[in-house]
Amino acid sequence: MVWKLLDYRRRSHCILRHKLHHNQGNQNTRTRMKTHVKLYHSAFGYKPGEFISCEVCGAPSESTHHIQRRGMGGTKKPDRIENLMALCTKHHLQYGDLKQWKAWLYKVHRIVLQESGVQFDEQWMQDQITRWEGYAENS
Repeated sequence: MVWKLLDYRRRSHCILRHKLHHNQGNQNTRTRMKTHVKLYHSAFGYKPGEFISCEVCGAPSESTHHIQRRGMGGTKKPDRIENLMALCTKHHLQYGDLKQWKAWLYKVHRIVLQESGVQFDEQWMQDQITRWEGYAENS
């Protein structure tokens, strides 16, 4: 069962890479990058298609994750780099939308931002860590 899922992911990744490669010059058919992904790439200086590692384990990142979801209780304000982190599929499923991990995710992301020299709002980040630490203690 697992090998079928991995094989599907591998094929999907190859198809996406093929589409991106062949549509680079055609603006109408090019896959458009979501705004939050553009923000993440811009903050860290990544180019489209460049390798981005999971902030937890270093494996290839497959998503730019909103630590605090924008819908379902999240903010309607514009995205901010403090709330976006790159995660591999394993860690997105393991930690992604669970309240008890949000403080820890913010702490990990803060370290990545600091080590990468990305400017961010330190106070906003600390406020989020404080806000979510209660969930971790009660789990």
